[in-house]
Amino acid sequence: MVIDTQRTVGIIGLSFTLALWSVATWRLLYQYFGCCVTREFEHFAQGITERRVIHILLWITMLVEALAYADLCNLIPLSEDEATRKKVGYILLNIVGQSVAEFITFSTVTHMWFRTLSRVRVRASEEQRMFRLFPGLLLMTVIIIVVHSVWEIVDLWHYNEIIQFRLTSKVHCTQILIQGLAWALHGILVITCVGMTYRQIVALPTISQIAQRTKATIIASVEIPMIICGICYLLRSIFLFTDFASHNHEKEISVGYWVWSTWVPTFVPAIMLLYTARKRDRHVLGTHDVFDPSGLPPTGPPEDVFLRFRNRIFSGDGADESFMSPPPVGVATEAVNNEYPMFRPLSLDEPLLSPQFDAEACQKPETGS
Repeated sequence: MVIDTQRTVGIIGLSFTLALWSVATWRLLYQYFGCCVTREFEHFAQGITERRVIHILLWITMLVEALAYADLCNLIPLSEDEATRKKVGYILLNIVGQSVAEFITFSTVTHMWFRTLSRVRVRASEEQRMFRLFPGLLLMTVIIIVVHSVWEIVDLWHYNEIIQFRLTSKVHCTQILIQGLAWALHGILVITCVGMTYRQIVALPTISQIAQRTKATIIASVEIPMIICGICYLLRSIFLFTDFASHNHEKEISVGYWVWSTWVPTFVPAIMLLYTARKRDRHVLGTHDVFDPSGLPPTGPPEDVFLRFRNRIFSGDGADESFMSPPPVGVATEAVNNEYPMFRPLSLDEPLLSPQFDAEACQKPETGS
């Protein structure tokens, strides 16, 4: 029964990881070599960017975990010795893959979210120190996880069996607790980022002039990926705390347990972030908005403030330097721009600051005669 469950877990896990690894490979090839077949890539930053680093980290993570799952289903044995094989598989999947690589990858995305918000200074009273504190907490957590993971790998080789290691190792018990606290902190930070993003949007001078449905679509398109990721991080921390509470009791792990404790917290955020990156690329290739790299000034006509905010939060300092999900194309380029002329994208030849503010342009046009 245990062997059948192990093989089933290996097959399902290998299928998901290879699928995500293939998508990450396609995205990397698309960003690096797509410029050879289209001139639109002049709008993308060149060289190594943080967004491309995220794709590389995800590519490495899925490759490492795919090797572990391939060993789990006996497709690619990692060693002829059964004990050594289980140890290597555990190191690749549980320590290098889930503990280190996944946390670093998703933390890098969260750092980009906070950095995007820190550069959108709509509110003059915004506490900038919070944007430095939160990424600093993530960096410190990453360092602690990496150091303790190395310690766990060293401690693992002092045991003959994985089961003995899981039931009696104090280092392993501490590792579970650290991971639970780390993912709980990560989830809380992401949910905090959601709240800060919402406050930034509703603080816009012209936000009250936008139709409620359009405003809700814009907010949802930005915040739904963040909310889903935050929930997945918190879900993983709950299962880790459960494992910590029962670490000294041997229990049979079912496929359902793998679904909720491992696959959902891993694959759902990865799929969501890959989808967000794809939406951003399509948004950049379909629009040519001008953005101000120096940040938003505290004063200025409302239409310029909204335009700069939208360009910055949806485009960052370049097409590759933000991970905020853009609104649907219909909302971004039709509903908003047609109903409110001052929200239209600026052409490349048009100055960023309007020489004169037309107060009548801020009024929502009447529908019908």
